[in-house]
Amino acid sequence: MIAILLFLATTALASSQDDAAIAAMHATHVKSAGARVVVWAPPAWPAEKRAGVTASLDRAVAQAETALGKKHEAPIEYYISDSDDLPSHVYGGYAHAAGDPPVVFLSGLDSGEAPHLHETVHLVGGEFGSLLLREGIATYVQFVVQPGKMRPLVKLEATDLESLDKAAARILGKPQTREQALGWLARPAKSVTFTSRPERGMFYAVSASFTAHLVKELGMSAFMEAYGSENPVAAIERRSGKPWRQWTDEWLKKIGA
Repeated sequence: MIAILLFLATTALASSQDDAAIAAMHATHVKSAGARVVVWAPPAWPAEKRAGVTASLDRAVAQAETALGKKHEAPIEYYISDSDDLPSHVYGGYAHAAGDPPVVFLSGLDSGEAPHLHETVHLVGGEFGSLLLREGIATYVQFVVQPGKMRPLVKLEATDLESLDKAAARILGKPQTREQALGWLARPAKSVTFTSRPERGMFYAVSASFTAHLVKELGMSAFMEAYGSENPVAAIERRSGKPWRQWTDEWLKKIGA
């Protein structure tokens, strides 16, 4: 767990490990090309399985583009691992930047646990100014496009947007986690350090529920415009004419927290 957290949080380490993983998979994996994607699959996979996964990932790119109203021009490369040592993530992890290669690493596909749509949304969404909105929109799109199929990336008792709101309300209903959650909302930074997987799960639940509220009230186009700005809070305040605190208070009232 410590290794995973450091891997996701440290830019240089993440990029170095990702480069090494890419080089290793180029030597061992089988390459397949789809309409929008390039897939590097484990060598033991039969051709039929590679073709099916490639088609599924092509669909994920189209689904992400439709949901966000945004086109991703370059092909996306997916590197599929049979090992849990390399968690599903985009190149660079939380520190992925606009100039980084359009690469997604996926593990857990055989068990149906790989969050391929979530990670694809990260790449299609592009540059971001707040991790709260970045993880929020990726998790939100999962619930909209794949209701009932939220992967164990986040341990939530949630299958749709309504139950996602309830999960966020439970987090905010506990004194020991409420203060932390309100801090994430009050100061939506570009980077956040998590000390445990449950803490990370809470962040995803809160961010996705709050993002769903923003998208509903602002519309996806306005949301994505703010998403890509250096200061999303200021961008949303300018666009809406409402202070950020009012946005968070309205969401808290909506979910009953």
